[in-house]
Amino acid sequence: MITITAYLAFAVLLIAYSDLIISFLKLDKGFDDEKIEILNINMQKLVAFAVIVVGGILIVHNFSLVFVALYNIFLTLVTNNKDGIFSPHTYNNIYYTGLIDFVIGLLLVMNYKRIALYVTKKSKQ
Repeated sequence: MITITAYLAFAVLLIAYSDLIISFLKLDKGFDDEKIEILNINMQKLVAFAVIVVGGILIVHNFSLVFVALYNIFLTLVTNNKDGIFSPHTYNNIYYTGLIDFVIGLLLVMNYKRIALYVTKKSKQ
């Protein structure tokens, strides 16, 4: 209950005193033009950015599941309980899908240029 109250108070503080925060952090300096031109966007860079964002979300979201699964495997190996590594009581499908999502996220982030090039070549055809 205290945490929810603190979050709500922080949100109200940010909303109520947004002008003071902007002037204190000098966020309004260096923006002379009100227009933002998006005419020269390279489609390959846009797709690469999207692939990095999706891969990063997968990595961050599933990092804790992978960490817990690896900890449980290490704990099982240390206690010499070799039958417990793949037993149904130790793991369920959440750990497996979390590991798969984590690996997919790593692959997306590591190969974002190739994926973006492949997608843009396919879209031109």
